[in-house]
Amino acid sequence: MLGQPPESVRGQAAACLAQSAGRDTVDKLQTASCLLTAAVARRLDSSHAHALCTLALTLAKRELAILAPVQAAAEGRLDGLAAALADESVPNVRHVAITILTYHLHLLGTLSGGDAAAAIVAEVWPS
Repeated sequence: MLGQPPESVRGQAAACLAQSAGRDTVDKLQTASCLLTAAVARRLDSSHAHALCTLALTLAKRELAILAPVQAAAEGRLDGLAAALADESVPNVRHVAITILTYHLHLLGTLSGGDAAAAIVAEVWPS
């Protein structure tokens, strides 16, 4: 069974989120999720990429009930995310975003191996 992501992955997720384009944290997470899913699809295939995104969201939902109505679309978009977080504080929205992205990165590293995951992350966030 997959354990809790290490704190280092959470830090990496925060850095990746900060580097993603968007006018606010929800937009940044949408960008990050779509770019990461597209990069995984190029390396593997689109069904595996969608499954990885869906599983990351499912794991985050175990911790964060507010995500219950959110669904992962095939290209990595998180449908219903903005509505689910509309009344949340900025720090809570950031926590939710980092949690989702942390699981996405942790699963990527677990399933594809550290070197392959690092290459995909470097492709999406080169700096």
